[in-house]
Amino acid sequence: MRRFAASDGLEIALHEFGDAGDPYPVLLQHGFSASSAGNWIAPGIVDALTKAGRRVVAIDARGHGGSDMPHEPARYARTRLAADISEAADVVGAERFDLAGYSMGGMVGVVTAAKDARVQRLAICGCVRQIVQDRGRDPSFSTVPAALRAASIEEVTSPWGRTFRAVAERMGGDLHALAACFEGLEVGAQESRDALPLIRARTLVIGGRSDPLMKDAEAFTGAIAGAHLEWVDGDHLTAVVDPRFTAALTAFLA
Repeated sequence: MRRFAASDGLEIALHEFGDAGDPYPVLLQHGFSASSAGNWIAPGIVDALTKAGRRVVAIDARGHGGSDMPHEPARYARTRLAADISEAADVVGAERFDLAGYSMGGMVGVVTAAKDARVQRLAICGCVRQIVQDRGRDPSFSTVPAALRAASIEEVTSPWGRTFRAVAERMGGDLHALAACFEGLEVGAQESRDALPLIRARTLVIGGRSDPLMKDAEAFTGAIAGAHLEWVDGDHLTAVVDPRFTAALTAFLA
């Protein structure tokens, strides 16, 4: 792992695999409360991509993994996390790159692809409702930041709040940084929606058949020129470990 200074001064962690001189890597951005290790390395996705001959750069998003963890929501705007991806590409010398983002990674990945012409292929994974639905207006999601900041999970009564809190505790994250991240991402929800018609990269939408956040995936896929949709087994947390997920993603990016 190495860290670089983003343009706003925070340190962002990178995990690099494969030929360090290859100017056309795959960049991977994990989901909320996860990390590169849990989202991409442990399920064997990085290994499959490197065996297919790809250089891989996995990014720990700010507030996660080995990156800095500020507690200010303004530090987590979608455009800011998208800029982190492009700046990571600069740091590793990418002349062009492919990009795969899971959940939160997809939310900021579409913004990156719309703004950075170097993105050749884009995989939006486990991420439909997070883009098309304004979660800031959904009272079930509005409970999440308070749930993350609560003194203990026993104080959390909302179902979504308990789910996010339990996952965050299992991942061992900084709960206050994650609460700030959640709030910062929600402010810029429209940025992800506005990005869809601007994407020119070849695009794959992929997710679990039992994932409620993949609802309306067919219509979502149709909003991106030339995109195609693939289904695997599993829900939001388990689809990424389905061997068919790794196989489909590797076939798309190889």
